[in-house]
Amino acid sequence: MSNIAEEMFGQPPKNMTEEIFTSRPDRAAVGDPPPIPDLIKNLYMDTTAWAKDGFKTGNQEEVSRRLAICGECEFFKGGRCMVCGCFMALKAKLSTGKCPKEKW
Repeated sequence: MSNIAEEMFGQPPKNMTEEIFTSRPDRAAVGDPPPIPDLIKNLYMDTTAWAKDGFKTGNQEEVSRRLAICGECEFFKGGRCMVCGCFMALKAKLSTGKCPKEKW
């Protein structure tokens, strides 16, 4: 008796974990934000650094400069960075905000 899943999808790879991680394209390159656990980690790291700096915000000129750089970036889609997952209109205002690709 054969397995229905195997009939429908074929044989699974011998090392499923290796197959998943080696064949998956870079999610940022295809326009997908990070998974939820990464978003939570990034939010925690950014807000912790911002709190330690006293919740300071950048001046409007610096915020505009950062957003202009984001607007030209290949990883910027729908107001979000597909590398870190942040909404850049907010992150650009943080005094401690940093581009994950070190563009600003």
